[in-house]
Amino acid sequence: MTTILDQIEIIRDFINSPRKQHILLSQIADWNKLCSSLDAVEDTEMAIESYLKNVKPKSVGETYLIIYGILQVLYVQQDAVKHIAESLAIQYTRDSLLTEIREIRNDSIGHPTKRGSGKGSKFNNIIRHTMSPTSFQLMTYYANGVQPQFTDFNIPTRIQIQRQKLDQLLSTLIQALREEEMKHREEFQNEKLTDIFPHTLDYYCGKIYESIRGNMPNTFGSGIVDLINKHLAEFKNALDRRGLFQALGSVKYLFDELSYPLVKLKTYFTVAHDPAFVDKDALIFIFFIREHLKELRDIAKEIDAESATMP
Repeated sequence: MTTILDQIEIIRDFINSPRKQHILLSQIADWNKLCSSLDAVEDTEMAIESYLKNVKPKSVGETYLIIYGILQVLYVQQDAVKHIAESLAIQYTRDSLLTEIREIRNDSIGHPTKRGSGKGSKFNNIIRHTMSPTSFQLMTYYANGVQPQFTDFNIPTRIQIQRQKLDQLLSTLIQALREEEMKHREEFQNEKLTDIFPHTLDYYCGKIYESIRGNMPNTFGSGIVDLINKHLAEFKNALDRRGLFQALGSVKYLFDELSYPLVKLKTYFTVAHDPAFVDKDALIFIFFIREHLKELRDIAKEIDAESATMP
């Protein structure tokens, strides 16, 4: 059975994917609110679980602490789920039963001494002799003079209701995230990033070796460098369209690493040789380029494989 903690972990998986995380980080306040809210749901869920397993107060004072504490935990947990939805720009509608739990908290331990204003005011207190770690009776007086109201509350029952309703809300959030990701993947499902890197690329790199050694003309080597730059530009554009280039630090790093040796090789083949830049330097550069191209191709394969799976 999927628990609230399981659902929070699923949401974390969605938001920590590079593309989604990059989008969310562009609004840092929302990102921070989201992280805080996810932690709060987990923290309060652990507190609730502990309450359900270890409710053994040794005094009336401890019983008050338990009641005050668990009702505040339920209130905070509701707020956290609402703020998760807000951070993700997903519509949130609070169930009436969740609102009722919030009102119980406000009346009994949140703002018991005065709710409302004027003749609509009401004043509450927990009747001590009815109190146990799992239930209590609330007496409510009214400013308009009507007879006091007595209401019984069972806390484990309210916990069960809240978990059920929050489970439904979190499931709705997860479904929205899943649909968003599916839509994105469907947009690019027929575009394979690995196709940008032809199988002949290794062969062409080998030809650069021949150009460096003088077995092929410099114009040929220069043309291969241009071809490599063309494929890199296509790869970057394809990642940009997917919202991935800026999100993938490893790709940006490899592009930065490739920039200098490609410029140097282009100069090597097109400009009179710099005596400080010998053939062995060029051989080292093309080896470096070839290895980094393999890394980029592996990343392309991983992205293609991920895009082919259902989120």
